[in-house]
Amino acid sequence: MKGLILIIILFIFLSCTKNNAVFTILYVGTSSCDACVEMKNTLKEINKEYKNEVKILFYDISEKQGLEKYNLYGGKSIPLIVFFNKQGKQFFISQSKIPKDAVIAILKAEGLK
Repeated sequence: MKGLILIIILFIFLSCTKNNAVFTILYVGTSSCDACVEMKNTLKEINKEYKNEVKILFYDISEKQGLEKYNLYGGKSIPLIVFFNKQGKQFFISQSKIPKDAVIAILKAEGLK
């Protein structure tokens, strides 16, 4: 009986801590680029405000994984920002800095509440 109660408590805890993000934003940039740093800070603010609805993945282009993402999404300049819906389908891509209100507008156009 105690084991069953512990399993139920563990299930409830894991269900409450699961990230049910609706959107994912992939960012590729670098710390030596002013526009990249500004965009990264903007995305960090959005991540704080919409932490249960938006997940941000940060990659540095100077690292192998960042360069792979950059090439995968047809990067031509940085920062590269790729938006995905809950199903993981890409719905918007930008190869330049985007103002915070524009990022939110893009997400709201796709259903962010």
